[in-house]
Amino acid sequence: MVTFNRERLTSLFPGLEWDSPTVVRCTKATRGAGTWIKAEGSRPRYSQVSILCSPAFVLSVSLEHRWPDDVSPEDRRALDEALLAGIMEGLTSEEYPAWLCLVRAVDVTYVPEQTTSEAVKVAAAMAIRDALRRRSWKLQTWPRGAVPHGEEPA
Repeated sequence: MVTFNRERLTSLFPGLEWDSPTVVRCTKATRGAGTWIKAEGSRPRYSQVSILCSPAFVLSVSLEHRWPDDVSPEDRRALDEALLAGIMEGLTSEEYPAWLCLVRAVDVTYVPEQTTSEAVKVAAAMAIRDALRRRSWKLQTWPRGAVPHGEEPA
């Protein structure tokens, strides 16, 4: 299991920094799932990602899934990077970013020769969007002078 805090996430994805005092926060635990299937000639591409979002006062992402033993360390690293990129893309795809939550990647389906980095990234973004459609989210705006994204609001 690897956990990425907000500071580490914004250093990995500097283009996703958000200066708005309004963000989306998770108010109760909710699940999300995304599946991506694409046929490219005789080479189908497939991935399925399941996440669990929980309330938090600062964004963090925890990769709790397991890859099969026969997946090489290099492929695991590439797939995990794609998973993380898809999660971050999903969290920032709406008008306001969903920065106040703990996202746990609990399951990623792996099919040899079908599960690619692209498939994992798209399925992860879809899983986040699925979770954000549920009633477990609320807009949060900090008052002037408050420090957003890391302290409990007043």
